[in-house]
Amino acid sequence: MLKSSHTLVLFLYLAISQIHAQCPVFQNGAVGNGQANRTVVFYDTNGDTVAVCGCQLTGNELKCHHCKPDEENYYYYEIFINDELVICYSSVALGVDLKGYSAKFDGTNVACVWSTFSEQNNAYFFWQKSPDGQVLWDLPKVQGRGTTNENTSYSFADTDPLREWAYYRLVQVDLDGKQTYYPWIYVYKDEMKTSSLRLVPNPTKGSFTFILPYHWQSAEVVIINIAGVEVYRGTVSNGEESIQPQIKPGRYTVQVKTSIGCAYGTLIVF
Repeated sequence: MLKSSHTLVLFLYLAISQIHAQCPVFQNGAVGNGQANRTVVFYDTNGDTVAVCGCQLTGNELKCHHCKPDEENYYYYEIFINDELVICYSSVALGVDLKGYSAKFDGTNVACVWSTFSEQNNAYFFWQKSPDGQVLWDLPKVQGRGTTNENTSYSFADTDPLREWAYYRLVQVDLDGKQTYYPWIYVYKDEMKTSSLRLVPNPTKGSFTFILPYHWQSAEVVIINIAGVEVYRGTVSNGEESIQPQIKPGRYTVQVKTSIGCAYGTLIVF
């Protein structure tokens, strides 16, 4: 089914393969001055920022300043752990306890894979794809298991992928019709021409340095916010170059394009 949407919140991700496994446990207690070593960004169900909080990560325990919202007041949060962006959901937010999901071009199709720890009143899943965040295609439904405490794995193959790149997201539907939308995944068909982009420091208070893939020189840089709106466009002329765009706190996707390929990464500004 083809749908048009002008209020779509566009989450841009290279891939999300794990959600729960790396999520830290919140602990009571204040964070002293100079002890915050992580920036945690909390979002509501529309993808709008609820709070940006300085927190202290020790092992798998996380203590935050008083800016941390109560669990019923946020949908999920993001934190960088070992240079990897980890997404963690509020324990009261979801009927389906999602273990992880991914979408990747396998040479012919886009392979969509996901799994759950448990499900409660789960009717079905389906995936959406979009070339630009404005036009959406609903892909066929995959039946859920209703209510179960067992681990369940699912898969679906999109046999008609869009040209070059697209955005994919998983949608879960309860028996009462309530829908849960998970963050978008960016899928690029030509994996040989796609590289990861290093952004240092990340998170940042504003300025950061691009470290481009080996042999890359001059490149076009585009920064996009979570609403899919371009907030910065410029060029870098070296393999490593610093910029200081005037952008607000939040999460952004950084895309770099050259004649030999493209690279992309996620940037957190606080």
